[in-house]
This record gives sequence, C-alpha cells and structure tokens, in this order.
Amino acid sequence: MRQSIYALFGLSLLISSTALGGEGFIIEAEKAQPGIGERVKDASPLAIEAGGHIIIMTITGRLARIHGPYDGTAERQLNIKSDFDDAPSLLGKLTDSILELAEKAANSEDQLGAVKGGDRERAPNPDVITAGTRNFCLEGSTLPSFFTNDPPASDENLIVSRRSNPKQNLRTNWPAQANSTAWPERWPPPQNGRYLWTLGSRGSEAIRIVKVFQNNVWPLERAGIYFDRGCEVQARLIFRAALSAVKPN
Repeated sequence: MRQSIYALFGLSLLISSTALGGEGFIIEAEKAQPGIGERVKDASPLAIEAGGHIIIMTITGRLARIHGPYDGTAERQLNIKSDFDDAPSLLGKLTDSILELAEKAANSEDQLGAVKGGDRERAPNPDVITAGTRNFCLEGSTLPSFFTNDPPASDENLIVSRRSNPKQNLRTNWPAQANSTAWPERWPPPQNGRYLWTLGSRGSEAIRIVKVFQNNVWPLERAGIYFDRGCEVQARLIFRAALSAVKPN
C-alpha cells in the first residue's frame, strides 16, 4: 500500500509548482475522516466531529491543522504557501517513512519508553538516552545526556564502555536526586557503534550510536531521517513536537 502511495507521490513531484499546492497526506486524525496515511486533494471531503481534528502534510511542505466540527473540502488548507521552499524534494525521499511514523505515533502512545522491572523510562525529549533507548541518533558534534525517571538517592557512578576499537571505559559521577547528567566534555566524543552504560548497580544497558549529518532540515524531515536510521523513540518525539506546534488554520 505504502509503495503505491510513494509511487504516486513521486509522480506528483514532476508537476509544476503551481499544481503542487493541492495535494497532501493525512498525518494525524482524531474523530475524523479520512484516516492517517490517506492522500487528499483540493476536492477531497473532510469530516471532523466536534472535539476532533486533522493535520495535513501538504506536498509544498506545509502542515495544516483543522479542528471540528468541520464538513467540507481540503482545498483551503492544501493551498497555503509553504515556509519551506525545498520541502517537495525532501518529502519525495521520506514520504513512506513519515507516513509509517505517523501511524506508529498514533498507535503507540504508551511505547515511548521501555518497561523494565515494572518501571517505565520515558524520554522527555529527543536529546537524551534512557534505559529504553536502543538506537540513538546524534547530529554533528553535539553530545548526548543520560536520563532516568528514577534518580539515585545518593551520588552514583555512571560508567560508559565501548568494546570495539577504539576501546573505552569512561566513568563519571551522577549526582544524587538528578534525573539527568550530560556526557562530560572531558570524555572522547561518542562515535558510531555500540556502547554499554551502567548507572550504579542497576545493570548495563546496550545502545548503538548513529551519527547523522544534516543542516537546517525541516522538522518532519529530521523525524523521517531518524526513523530510517532506527532511532524510533527520538523520531516519534520530534514528530509529535512538530505536530503540536501547528496552529489551526
């Protein structure tokens, strides 16, 4: 299904910029039709109940939010000028990823962290590593932070090790009552590959660092890139933040 959507989307990119304004995809829908992943055009009917909403990702790089009650077409929302002149080419590469991410974000509200021993570690933002993080995308020279919902009662050791070359065994202090601590600047910067990290006696957590290099990208492009690299927790958080920022049209 998504392959056919992607093919149709690719063909649409060959049309002139004037014609591109009237097409898009539903990426969030609550008490509304069409549902997530559906392609809409100017004349496509939208039916939104009171208390519901729809968010459309247009192929000119615009996010449009419509609140219910609403019973009409998508024309006005699809033809608002984009803030991202290069968004069509970006979307052409990442449409499948963004649509799949939209479905996962809608169906997996309670899976942004990991259940372990009855406790849930939930990442508060896409820039922290938790016990539930398995792949962590890192941009450029930025350094990550480590986060826990269950801060230690007293100072504890944070140990981060790397088994492959260059082998590393790094140690720092995690302060008492602190939910997070940053990767110390005195440590060598993280590299692509697998690491183990341990807070006190809680047991080791495995993580894979994935370095990504990008500049000034559109938020949904960033989410799609992270999703493609396997950094799903971060991708969902970036995706939801982008949608939360969309004001009703």
